[in-house]
Amino acid sequence: MDQCWLTRSQSFWVSIILYNATLMMIKLTFLIQYYRVLGVYKMKRVIWMTGVVIIMWAFSQVLLVIFSCTPVQKFWQAELEGHCMPNLPSWYFNAAGNIATDLAILVLPLPVLAKLKLRRQQKYILLGIFCLGFLYVSLLSSPEPGSFRIDTLTHCE
Repeated sequence: MDQCWLTRSQSFWVSIILYNATLMMIKLTFLIQYYRVLGVYKMKRVIWMTGVVIIMWAFSQVLLVIFSCTPVQKFWQAELEGHCMPNLPSWYFNAAGNIATDLAILVLPLPVLAKLKLRRQQKYILLGIFCLGFLYVSLLSSPEPGSFRIDTLTHCE
């Protein structure tokens, strides 16, 4: 097997693990901010429970990636004896779970914001600001398609 391909495959495997860990940290950052801003006791409990679910979800996804092949090295060395889980179902499962936790984080502050003693127009503006912030982080800050390619991970001659 080409050494360059081997290095890229290993880098890809590591990048999937780091991607899942980074998503968890970003989501926990939102929850920490909510914890500071939305200081209601019941809300704090909900935030803690959501954080535990997000940590368990991310940990399960990292383990799923690490042990998706038996032996682990089969992920980047296809000629080894062993087997790997099919990628497509696990990618869909990962995406569904991340979308669900994203939506939970989006909806989490809305009941507290709706109960604030503000005029209706001010509430709508405040809700809009929260939603715009979430929209910016989730959609507009993602890289442009084609701006990152797997061959930029390693340089091979």
